[in-house]
Amino acid sequence: MELPWPHRRCIVCLRDDVPMTRAHLIPESLGGFVWSQTHCAACNNGLGTRVEAGVKHDPTIRYTIEHALAAELPELVKAFAEGQPYVIPSKQGPLAARYRDGAVELGTTKLDDGSLVQERDRAAQTIETMLERAGANAEERHAALERIAAAEAGEVVDLGRGLAIRHGTTEGGSITFDGQRVSDEFPLAIAFHLLAFFVGDLIYGAALEPLRATLRGDSPLDESEVVVESLIDRSTGYVPQHLLGLSRVEPHIVIRVQLFGPPVWHVHLLRVKAPKLEPIGMMLDVQTRDVYPAKPATAG
Repeated sequence: MELPWPHRRCIVCLRDDVPMTRAHLIPESLGGFVWSQTHCAACNNGLGTRVEAGVKHDPTIRYTIEHALAAELPELVKAFAEGQPYVIPSKQGPLAARYRDGAVELGTTKLDDGSLVQERDRAAQTIETMLERAGANAEERHAALERIAAAEAGEVVDLGRGLAIRHGTTEGGSITFDGQRVSDEFPLAIAFHLLAFFVGDLIYGAALEPLRATLRGDSPLDESEVVVESLIDRSTGYVPQHLLGLSRVEPHIVIRVQLFGPPVWHVHLLRVKAPKLEPIGMMLDVQTRDVYPAKPATAG
């Protein structure tokens, strides 16, 4: 869904001699479907790789999409989770895994005793390579692979050349929670984009240059210009919806960014004042791809 923008000038770098591209209010990786031609390709791509990519590592966002809303948004989950790290519990401790092609796939974990834990087919390939390096001929390697294929769970199989395997079983997998939270530039980018539709061509004004400089990556976030308040709102539960809006106009503008229910950011634009504006917002339904008017909760 396109939000019409009448200008042909990038709201981040202010260039008007380059084509504009589709810039999503909420990234497509989070189910965003509302876009506008407000960013040039360089700024759009820069924000995508430098800022928006961080959502893949944020454990709060990961839990929300890959677990809490897995049933409601299966296609989004599959795309978002692809390649993401998981852990699988075992008697040897947590084992490394990855989400591949709609399933959690066991990776390679090196234990304290120097042994490796791998998925069966990958383990067979590893053993064959190790046997070949140890001087085993094709017949010896073939016989070892047959013993591997015939082994039962828990059975230790001596393959010769100082190598042995033991088959085990694993069940389930869980998200890793060791990633970093997405940077404050992420909600700022959304808030600045939304601000453009509240203030029109004033978005190009010199007073907003410190915000643009941060979004371009030219300077760090200046807390005398913007403060990002991050919190968890459990009042709604997890929902396949996003809420965006202007939640306060005095003494400065505050824009609320709420993703899938609990994750919320209040972006305080400390030097931006627009007392004539009214608090207003929009709710984006990720399942139906509909947009509804909504009044975001007042910021603290």
